[in-house]
Amino acid sequence: MDGSYCFTICGDPLYFAPELVTQQGYDFGVDIWAFGILLYELYEGSSPFGTSETDETTIFRAISAYRPEKLVFNKAPAAAKKLITDVLKFAADDRCGYKDVYSIKSSDFFSGKAEIYECWMVIYELMMVIDISWDRIDSMKGHPVDIQPTVELASVLDDQATRKVKTDAFQSF
Repeated sequence: MDGSYCFTICGDPLYFAPELVTQQGYDFGVDIWAFGILLYELYEGSSPFGTSETDETTIFRAISAYRPEKLVFNKAPAAAKKLITDVLKFAADDRCGYKDVYSIKSSDFFSGKAEIYECWMVIYELMMVIDISWDRIDSMKGHPVDIQPTVELASVLDDQATRKVKTDAFQSF
């Protein structure tokens, strides 16, 4: 890492990484953390730190006291538990993918060894639409990125009941 950190606080507190809560400055490690929270929510149906009704102070205390071994899993298969636990390490530089983004891609979760649940299929379909460039992600390490959305979310979604993502909206990725 080149030591460049951001200090702006924004986003949903349920996804805040410990370094955001403690205001120590952060880099792309917060994105790895948010990915872990998203996976946890997809499998378990809730955040590990509260609900949208929980006040921020309570959420921040829960995040500050967090340790991976305290996570409670009821539904996630073994490969998902392993990846979630590996990306939700308290220290950013201990998180799977922080030093080498390919370590996330090479986890059992993405290698096809994981049990397939409906929420995994959603992630898989989005990956096919967005066409993740692992090389591009790896090259951004240590560089704060300011990404401005080029499309409105409403224009990305079809009006059909299935609300499938329009693939043409993501061609620039």
